[in-house]
Amino acid sequence: MRTLESNALLLIIGVSLQGQALRQQADRFGILVGGAVNPDKFSEAPYAAAFARELNMLEPENVMKFGLIHPAAGRYDFTAGDRIVDFAQKNGMKVRGHTLVWHSQVPSWVTNGNLSSDQLSAILHDHISTVVKHYAGQVFAWDVVNEAFSDSPPALRSTIWFDTPGIGLKGPGTQYIEQAFRWAREADSSALFFYNDYGAEVVNAKSNAIYAMAKDFKARAVPLDGIGLQMHLSLNANLARLGENIQRFTALGLQVHITEMDVAVPVNPDGTPVDPAALQKQAQIYHDVAAACLQYKGCSAIQTWGLTDKYSWIPGFSQGKNGLALPLDENYQPKPAYDGLVRAFESAPLPIQPLTGSFEVVSATLGTTLLAPDSLASVFGEGLADSTETGGVSLQVTDSSGVARVASLLYVSPRQINFLIPADTQPGLATFTLSGASALSGTGSIQTVAPSLFAANANGLGVAAGTAVRVALPTMIQSPVAVFQCGSAPGSCAAVPIDLGLDAPVYLTLFGTGIRGRSTLDAVHASIGGKPVPVLFAGAQPQFAGLDQVNVVIPLELRGSGNVDIQLELDGRVSNTVQIAVQ
Repeated sequence: MRTLESNALLLIIGVSLQGQALRQQADRFGILVGGAVNPDKFSEAPYAAAFARELNMLEPENVMKFGLIHPAAGRYDFTAGDRIVDFAQKNGMKVRGHTLVWHSQVPSWVTNGNLSSDQLSAILHDHISTVVKHYAGQVFAWDVVNEAFSDSPPALRSTIWFDTPGIGLKGPGTQYIEQAFRWAREADSSALFFYNDYGAEVVNAKSNAIYAMAKDFKARAVPLDGIGLQMHLSLNANLARLGENIQRFTALGLQVHITEMDVAVPVNPDGTPVDPAALQKQAQIYHDVAAACLQYKGCSAIQTWGLTDKYSWIPGFSQGKNGLALPLDENYQPKPAYDGLVRAFESAPLPIQPLTGSFEVVSATLGTTLLAPDSLASVFGEGLADSTETGGVSLQVTDSSGVARVASLLYVSPRQINFLIPADTQPGLATFTLSGASALSGTGSIQTVAPSLFAANANGLGVAAGTAVRVALPTMIQSPVAVFQCGSAPGSCAAVPIDLGLDAPVYLTLFGTGIRGRSTLDAVHASIGGKPVPVLFAGAQPQFAGLDQVNVVIPLELRGSGNVDIQLELDGRVSNTVQIAVQ
């Protein structure tokens, strides 16, 4: 990215748009890639940056477990969990909740309270209801019950919730699990609810017991939505029947999440692998697990228990005998395990879904049917084909004169395709034909209006139905002062707060279309509050094909002006407006 006067813009925007390898790979498949997180580590900049850069999903390691979130009778502490939700929302990530019912980390006020079954049942009901309701609309999925089956023989584990004293449902076997799921559904009708366990990754006695429970639950409409396979593995893991196991659970109509993956490596006292080939063996296991998941549409998330070896539970659990279990090393650098995950994504065929019906093309910027040549547009729907690299998807625009042109695809996912309307498309009714496994078409009216200002989403991927403005102070190059993005509904934009308190100019970076190859810097004019302002740069934004960038200056004399509009004029065409609040 180029600027004429501000290296700060280069640094800020460049960091935010690059290095999203795992997220980018997962987005291509419409899958989630996540990690268990400790919000106390967010203050460590490399830790926060790694999670935001690499993942599109977070799960709390501990802070949503019973003992921490419900430390005393009648008292809940959502502080740490809320920090995870806030971090996720700011970085375009989903949150997976963990866990509501578990035999471990139950607080002493419950375990030592000499409680009756009726009292314990009331406590658990209140706990599930209160926690799930608090995070309704913020946590998309929950591990409702965790590790309820023993290892050998696979039977229900003796726990305070099941039989000591239990919640009064010991005799009917899995009914206490069923009750927990029903309470969760009462609290949030839209979240997904999972049973989660270890040692059940492949077809074996334990996974057979879990499968029998799941099949029974589905037959009786118990609100079980998925199975979590923890995937705490060693280098001698036998994954021969992993795909078969995933297939049988997804065949029940359940989702499968890989929830807690790590691969322990035997280490010497100095922390180096005992086996020099261990990291390559580990990488193959990460690859094989991801590859197995990607074979099945119902396997919708791959998550590791942590992300960096710096904060892994494996060394402590193994008393120093094992370590190096995660994709990033202690310095947050990718290991062969990381490369194994990427390799699985890169080698797997992208899903091509049959296309049926029709669609409506909308402006990617305004969220309306206002379309223009050389502007960005979006198609939204279910089952859209998901490939630009294999030639599986193409989009053709046939204008009112009957001329057909191939549109440039900027972003493709199973539910959204963003593209650039060819610059020479003639006004009038146009037909948009999307080709994949079959043809899907829609229409839109092309008008001779100015291209709208535009920005990608917070990760530099996709298109938001709104306009984003990135603001940078030359004296504060570590991060943007503000990143603004409209909501999904037209007219939902709020003013961007910009503080001109420092005696230094503020540079604004705007993204749009219609500049590349058509105008010089002299042909681009900008105004704020109706007054001309300097344009420092106008031209191609090389990170994304078809996007342009304009950098402008907010003069200090606008300080205290309140809400003002920004507009661009390109060869006599006036763009839409973006409102900022100048303080």
